[in-house]
Amino acid sequence: MDSIGLIAALAILIGAWYAIASLIGRRINIKSIKKCNELCLIEKYLVTGTSFFVEFKCNWAKYLGVFVQRLPWDNPLNLVASLISLRKPMAIVKAELDAPIPWSLDMSSKGALGHAEEIDGFFVVNRNTPKSLVNELVDACKKLGITRLILGGRPPIQLFVQSDDCARVLQLSENIIKIIAKHTKK
Repeated sequence: MDSIGLIAALAILIGAWYAIASLIGRRINIKSIKKCNELCLIEKYLVTGTSFFVEFKCNWAKYLGVFVQRLPWDNPLNLVASLISLRKPMAIVKAELDAPIPWSLDMSSKGALGHAEEIDGFFVVNRNTPKSLVNELVDACKKLGITRLILGGRPPIQLFVQSDDCARVLQLSENIIKIIAKHTKK
């Protein structure tokens, strides 16, 4: 086989991989989303081969959106790079309560830029949040595996979790949101 034939065969192989993996990935992601329907009502969703975004209607949050980025199964080159770099799936939750959140807080288990106070393995930045709430959130984030929590801004609550399990992400979001809701007033 000459070099042009080899390049053409490689292009066909990658194209076929992409098409098949995208189709399979979408089906897997839709099944994953439907498992979450038991916990909250699904309002709308968007699915790709490697990620999904869902907006939920839950009785414990005014707004709840979950974005999950999985490993790039639809692209063999990106998949190899992700596996070599030990990248993990990531879920980002954005939520809003009925009551406004009067504080700003940025907590991360991975470190922080600028001045940060370290509390039990989490780096806390820009806080005007009650100390009791900070300690309760640090304990909960550590126990639940949340890598970052941001309060304040738009949307008022953001959680970052290394997981692609939608049901687990919803459960831990509910736990964190209920802790925050205890400290807010309507």
